[in-house]
Amino acid sequence: MVSAQRYIGRAANALTDAEHRQIRNPEFSDRARDTRRAEPFLRIAERGRAAAPDHTVEFAYLESMRPDLKAGVQRLAVRGVTRIRAVPLFVGGGQYFRRDIPELIRNAIDPIPDLDIELAEPAGADCGVVAAIAAYSLKRS
Repeated sequence: MVSAQRYIGRAANALTDAEHRQIRNPEFSDRARDTRRAEPFLRIAERGRAAAPDHTVEFAYLESMRPDLKAGVQRLAVRGVTRIRAVPLFVGGGQYFRRDIPELIRNAIDPIPDLDIELAEPAGADCGVVAAIAAYSLKRS
């Protein structure tokens, strides 16, 4: 089974390329077909780019919407990126995270030699994300 912390594709995995620029693929989200569902994820990617302008931030979807994971990985590879950190924007890490995403990653990197992907824990595993969601749930409009 593939570890959620580290997907061992071809070698050691990390989210930095040769120039130590972090590559985030704040990726995986939902299966919706409504393009308005992309808006919050695009805002997350923009904030990532603004916070770390020396990092390459790419966004991809798992299903239904484009770009998919394979296309996102290919876009990074074309730029010469050899190490990617895939950040699932999920609250939890169920079977889809443990079984399906590692398989999608294997399929995405298979045709690309010398590319490594680290699969980060789902965003919801982070204490800061949990605290932000809890604070949001207590807000009154």
